[in-house]
Amino acid sequence: MQLFTFITAFIIIGLLCYFKLLRPWQLRWGATDDEVKCVMSGDDIVQKPNFIATRAVSIKAPPTEVWKWIVQIGSGRAGFYSIDSIDNANVPSSRDIIPKYQRIEQDYFIPFTPNQKNGMWVKDYREPEYILWWDLKGNGTWGWFLRQTEAGETRLITRYGLSQRASSFEPRSMMQSIDKPICVKGEDEK
Repeated sequence: MQLFTFITAFIIIGLLCYFKLLRPWQLRWGATDDEVKCVMSGDDIVQKPNFIATRAVSIKAPPTEVWKWIVQIGSGRAGFYSIDSIDNANVPSSRDIIPKYQRIEQDYFIPFTPNQKNGMWVKDYREPEYILWWDLKGNGTWGWFLRQTEAGETRLITRYGLSQRASSFEPRSMMQSIDKPICVKGEDEK
């Protein structure tokens, strides 16, 4: 009985620490207070989101160069520069710019899964400033925003919004806590 009580208490304390300390940090990994509070393109699409993550990283390259890597993201494309066994059927993410994936347009499908059946569509974009993906229903968005710094480098900010109605995105939103920081970190390594 004492072992059960100890294990139960350990699990409860672990969960409380996760949700009070670790999870808030994961949802804003690398982002400043201003970036988290900033209104961005697409924020008005998901009504009453129950999941919002704003993450950011500085990249030592101008937005015009970073854009080339962002525009080719996707499973079966250049990958997500992330956990390839999850996102890209164990195919390594590209280390090169792939010319056939440099063109993007509105309503273009960006696959998230190796079977190419799950993903989002390009809702809007402005080269080399941002790409906004959405689920066509207004239940989920994922924006990639490139801001040029005074030093001529790029501040890459991503915002992911999800409503409870988007049940098909729940597995992906759970992976966001692990996958997204690695994906953004991978961009910095380019």
